[in-house]
Amino acid sequence: MWAIAREEGSLSLWKGIEPALLRQISYTSVSFVIYAPIRDLIAGQGVRKEDIPFHLRVLSGGCAGGISIILMNPTDVIKTRMQASRGQPSIVSLLKDVYRSEGALGFWRGWSPNVARCFVGNAAEIGCYDGFKNHIIKNNVFSDGPMAHFAASGGAGIVSAVFSTPVDVVKTRIMNQAGTADQSLPKYKGVVDAFLRISRHEGFGAFYKGFWPLAFRKVLWTVVYFMAYERALKAITGGYS
Repeated sequence: MWAIAREEGSLSLWKGIEPALLRQISYTSVSFVIYAPIRDLIAGQGVRKEDIPFHLRVLSGGCAGGISIILMNPTDVIKTRMQASRGQPSIVSLLKDVYRSEGALGFWRGWSPNVARCFVGNAAEIGCYDGFKNHIIKNNVFSDGPMAHFAASGGAGIVSAVFSTPVDVVKTRIMNQAGTADQSLPKYKGVVDAFLRISRHEGFGAFYKGFWPLAFRKVLWTVVYFMAYERALKAITGGYS
């Protein structure tokens, strides 16, 4: 982080913020809206929310994330290309580069690792948060309130960072190929090829490059997001999720 700021200026740390904000707002909103219906559908009729097993909550969170990111994959492609480029390219110029090089399908470059990454991330974030919170409340560790929400969201952030970092590395490598003629970049044929080649040539540790900044971001993000979500939900509906 310090090296990037020193070489490219502090503003370079915010490269890609426009598509990142669009992606985060839309993807996260859709994920949360469809999570509860998917969870209830998977659990089956007549099952109380409190009695839904933990693994079904995790599965439901993953499904919600996978479906949502398919819709928003183009914003991730542009964000990744913007962050990997030198200088300050505009969104319009990147859109033109990707379309010129690969056509409309170029905006769905890396969709499979992106779905895998968001399935894992959302399963860990929404699914684990829901499961952790339910466990905390049912076992009277904390009542349904800020302390329960803080503990559940922090735990979900840690789980998400551990399991989503490898697929995040693969997703970024594949998306960096979109709209570029840089022959120095490895050309991966797909998710499996990327996993095999990275592990073979760089070792297992390569899948956890950038783990600590990702873990910090994940924990901070999940705590702030879920606690804000619960407060907003109570203000609007009179109760927590």
